[in-house]
Amino acid sequence: MPLSAVDYDLFMDTYLPLLHYTGRQHGIISSKTTYRTFVKKLDFTEKFECRQKLIQDKDIIRQYISKYGARLSVEELHILAGLSKRVTGKFIIYKLLTHGAVFIGPQEIFYIVHDLSDPFSTLIDDGLPCIVEASIVPFQSRIVYDGFLQPYAVHFGPGIRKNLRDQYKIAKEEGRIVKLLK
Repeated sequence: MPLSAVDYDLFMDTYLPLLHYTGRQHGIISSKTTYRTFVKKLDFTEKFECRQKLIQDKDIIRQYISKYGARLSVEELHILAGLSKRVTGKFIIYKLLTHGAVFIGPQEIFYIVHDLSDPFSTLIDDGLPCIVEASIVPFQSRIVYDGFLQPYAVHFGPGIRKNLRDQYKIAKEEGRIVKLLK
């Protein structure tokens, strides 16, 4: 189940201006590119480049807050602070749930990741499990992805699927499924 419209807007209204700022700071987009143009007219590739630079630049969020922090709400500042806790890398989307999906991340850690606006089932073409490059972040009392999923065309054989099923079962029994990034 996707985030409510209010929660989705709050997340995007905080995250997209940061991507716009990152793109301008790093010359990915022109310094004359307005936020409105960034959101409405720039293609996915340019926004993805801004997102990649955001992940690489460990200081950009601090710079953004330093410049715009007085204009931001407490909720927005909390979202931005949460971005420093993100987990980025290759994930296996193992299973879809009614409220999101089970991601298996680096070090075989299981996460419950919530949909943003579109259910994961509409984003995954080749079935499950599947491998994606993603960045997951805390948002309120849950984990979401940042809006960018880069799928890989990899298919899992029955042996690997069984191994993933067994790992998930054990993680669930032992209470090792992460529902909040701290």
